Amino acid sequence: MSTFAITYDLRRPGKDYTTLIKVISSLPGAVHYQQSAWFVRWTGTASSLRDFLRPYLDANDLLMVMQVTAAAWHPNLACDAKIKQTFALAA
Repeated sequence: MSTFAITYDLRRPGKDYTTLIKVISSLPGAVHYQQSAWFVRWTGTASSLRDFLRPYLDANDLLMVMQVTAAAWHPNLACDAKIKQTFALAA
């Protein structure tokens, strides 16, 4: 299982993206580290994670999925401990 970063720009005003957020937050190691950015654990590739999330997006939304092998962050992030845990799982 690898660590991936998911970032998105949801562009449809008034659209309810609750299901997308629930799906992402249910993934192993999910950490919502910034407004539109998550770390998750996934057994497949970046492309397979993108394809898994695609049904929850509109055609004009933006999505980027990147496999992460290392990270550094400012410890003031409220989710600092969760990030450390997600990356510890990757080791």
